[in-house]
Amino acid sequence: MKKHIPTCAVVSFFAVITAAFFAPALFTQTTHLPIGTDFVNFNYPHDLFAARALQQGELPLWNPYLSAGQPLAADPNIGFWYPLRLLLLVTAFSYQTLTWLLIFHYFLAGVLSYALARDLGAGRWGSLVAGVGFMFSGFLIAQMDHINIVFSSTWMPLIFLLFRRAVLRQQLVYALAGGLAWALAVLGGHQQFALFTGYWCGLWLVAYLLHRRGRGVLRAAASYAIMALVAVAGAAVQILPTLEFMQFTSRAALSVVGASEYIMPPVGWLLLALPHYFGQNHIESLPFWPKNLVFINEFYAYVGIVILFMAFLGSYVWKSWEKRFLVLMVVLGFVLTLGAVTPVYQLAFQIVPGMQFVRVPGRFVFWVDTSLVLLSAFGVDWLLAHLADRDHPLWPDVSKLLGLATVAGLILLLASLFLPAFQVVGHPLADAITRYRRVDAAMVFALLLGLWLLVWAARCWARLRAWAPFLLVGLVIIDLFRAQQPRHLTPYDMLVHYDHPAIIQLWHDDAGFFRVDNTAAAAAGSKDEFAPEPHWNVLTGFVHGVPQAFGLPWNPFDLQRFRDYHTAVSPGSPFYDFLGVKYLVANPEESLPDKWTPLPVADPTLAVYENSQVLPRAFMVFNTMIEPDAGQALQLIQEAAFDPATMVLLEDGAPLAGIGGNAQVAITGMRSNSLDLLVTSDQPGYLVVSDTYYPGWRVWVNGAEGDLLRANYTFRAVPLAAGTSEVRFAYESTAVAWGTAVTLLTWLGVGLAVLWWAYGRYAAPANNNSRSLSASNAA
Repeated sequence: MKKHIPTCAVVSFFAVITAAFFAPALFTQTTHLPIGTDFVNFNYPHDLFAARALQQGELPLWNPYLSAGQPLAADPNIGFWYPLRLLLLVTAFSYQTLTWLLIFHYFLAGVLSYALARDLGAGRWGSLVAGVGFMFSGFLIAQMDHINIVFSSTWMPLIFLLFRRAVLRQQLVYALAGGLAWALAVLGGHQQFALFTGYWCGLWLVAYLLHRRGRGVLRAAASYAIMALVAVAGAAVQILPTLEFMQFTSRAALSVVGASEYIMPPVGWLLLALPHYFGQNHIESLPFWPKNLVFINEFYAYVGIVILFMAFLGSYVWKSWEKRFLVLMVVLGFVLTLGAVTPVYQLAFQIVPGMQFVRVPGRFVFWVDTSLVLLSAFGVDWLLAHLADRDHPLWPDVSKLLGLATVAGLILLLASLFLPAFQVVGHPLADAITRYRRVDAAMVFALLLGLWLLVWAARCWARLRAWAPFLLVGLVIIDLFRAQQPRHLTPYDMLVHYDHPAIIQLWHDDAGFFRVDNTAAAAAGSKDEFAPEPHWNVLTGFVHGVPQAFGLPWNPFDLQRFRDYHTAVSPGSPFYDFLGVKYLVANPEESLPDKWTPLPVADPTLAVYENSQVLPRAFMVFNTMIEPDAGQALQLIQEAAFDPATMVLLEDGAPLAGIGGNAQVAITGMRSNSLDLLVTSDQPGYLVVSDTYYPGWRVWVNGAEGDLLRANYTFRAVPLAAGTSEVRFAYESTAVAWGTAVTLLTWLGVGLAVLWWAYGRYAAPANNNSRSLSASNAA
């Protein structure tokens, strides 16, 4: 029991500081998190939809509520298959519980990075500092609104720990366990950071082999290959559908220029010392950067002044080849954050597998922060271990380093008071941000002075040395809490932007199958404007269970054909009517085409219009135009060369030139993965449905499988004979079926192997010791 007390104490420590950091959001009703953007506008709506479907007994592989329908489980940004998310979705999902899951991952990040530092050889106090530094690092805190990045990157310390053990201890079980942990990173919902973790482990392997001069290369490479294979198999339920999905999205491949969006500008290095130099959060920083080119949350790297100093110290006093690896990762991470302006990034983009599919180079600060906190662990350990060692040959150098750092902090403080570079001009919050910069500079000096005083006092008074570790960790916590809490804690309720009861009630009172849309002016600012007064969120209909014509305009994983269609049509086009858009939310002062009739809705800021020319979700047509070329088909739609109410544009199929017929089409059921209709027609024709055509969709007519055709560039049609037809569309993804089988078999087989090894390593010896002790007592 006693051997587990330190572990319990460490876990309890991380639980307490996690609760303390997030206390305003956990224990009050007046503070919320995070401040946008994807958490509120993307993750919460999609998770809410998935939770509703799962709790009604349906597996939501398809999302029929956005963009005329698109895959849900295959979208890698949604992270539907992540086990911890699935557990939440099927039990007690809400916005609050989703924030609790996010907070839990910060606790997990602290524990796992502590374990990694210990495995690297750091002591308990140094590892505690590394854990605190990683969980509250600039990278993880800034990405709080990208919940999937937090979910995926949290597992990196465990993956690296297990891979390192697999290589150094030459035990297969660690590679197997590392593969399962890596699979969790993939399933977490942001595969970019699963890739970054793979690159990290690969670079460590190269550094290890160089250190070993190539000895053991086959065994070490085999460990990496086995871990990667297990990871791919363990996450196949996400990977296989995503590979299919990616072929049909705008992200099928990126140019080096497209991949270099959102770099870290060189001035971003200032954030290592001055966390609020550009404001306390990303909203305040927006006026400093060109729109859609730079976003501070993507390269915010602050890890704390104390940790930064300790990282410098660790890189000086730690005698290990792994120190050189971590220093290299700091340098390489910073170089890669600059994107295509450096030949290093361009070369990596061309030759490194996977780099062609990810963007935002600024996110390589992940490597910078991780390396710095791990280096700091060894700086802390050396400092605490040698407080009483006055004759150590390194103390003069360390004393000079600490003294120079303190003097530099004083110079920075004076510069912030008198140099024009610290004075903000032309910003709406110029005075406040100028004050932030001066407070940051004062804190740099105060923290370094406090560290110097702590070291001096502990070296002079022996009784104080026992308290030095506690005081040092306290300095780190004060530093990070002060800098990081304002980044995403806010007094504004983010869900207020979905709250438009009069409009939602209007839609719920309409029993038809229709879609809704909004003008750009109605949703202006919905991504980054967080004033207390409500405005229209782009996914308001989706959140309230009402199908929308379109989804988020900045979603990188929209289906490319539907995005082309969206660009080609306008609210005045008959092909917009074809989408079934019955209601449009707009600003009251906007001018709209005559077909839009204003409705009396009691919303204080918005107006709702009804489309007098809207087409049904499904209907029969008796005339066709055949155009197999996709480009020509899109051109015909842009030119409005035919009326979609009476004619359908097909890529193939039997041509029809009917004079017109009578038909009745009724939708009898709609669920996530299926659509049922009853059709009566007096002549043969095509049933046209304004839902997206996508692999995996099949159709049955009166119980027999029919021919599903692509219609009007990206929608569905099925030929029907005269008479009454029961039509059923169903989504059955082969990729999901195969992926599920591979993932379950992998987790079952590899998981049992790891558990059996763990039992033999830990539980069986403990049981044998207990029996031996009992026998001795009996004797």
